[in-house]
Amino acid sequence: LVGSEMCIRDRKKAAVIAALAATGLLAILSYLRDAVRSGTEAREKLDCSYLGEISHERKYKTVFALLRRKKTSILITNPVTSFRFVESIRKLRRRVEQHMDGGKVLIVTSLLENEGKSTVAVNLALAMEQKGKRVLLIDCDLRKPACGMVLGQSKFTYGLNDILGGKENLSECFLRYQNSDMYMLLSLIHISEPTRHSLI
Repeated sequence: LVGSEMCIRDRKKAAVIAALAATGLLAILSYLRDAVRSGTEAREKLDCSYLGEISHERKYKTVFALLRRKKTSILITNPVTSFRFVESIRKLRRRVEQHMDGGKVLIVTSLLENEGKSTVAVNLALAMEQKGKRVLLIDCDLRKPACGMVLGQSKFTYGLNDILGGKENLSECFLRYQNSDMYMLLSLIHISEPTRHSLI
């Protein structure tokens, strides 16, 4: 009996040590991974201009919303959006304008899905409109268009796909956002293998 109890204790100790070792190894690998975790690392590791960081914003504003899986659109015009997020978008807008140096077209894109390109494109467009610019936002993600959803524009008849298919004139597909100087050209359907990006 004593021998079996010692054997069980040894096994428990070995399991705890193995778990701690695995956790430590994962932590070391995560630290050594060649990833970008801050603005400083972005400047050091990326061969491109660094324009800034956007503050993280929760899509579920309350516990009730989380339980019902009811996301809130992250818009700088939404009163419940945090001041920190709004200011990070405005700061990004200033730097983008300086970097564009009079340019008229801006492409917002990413390597993977769900990285926030639609949220960034929409909020940059709104920030530019708030500064007195006329803006046209084009959602070129034909597989999973999201700009319209972020802006709460789900009901429209014509979209970018109608223009690309030669079914409709360009002027018929523009939408105006809430009587502002921001116009939209959104996508209606999903297409198999498109290039995904948004234009402002």
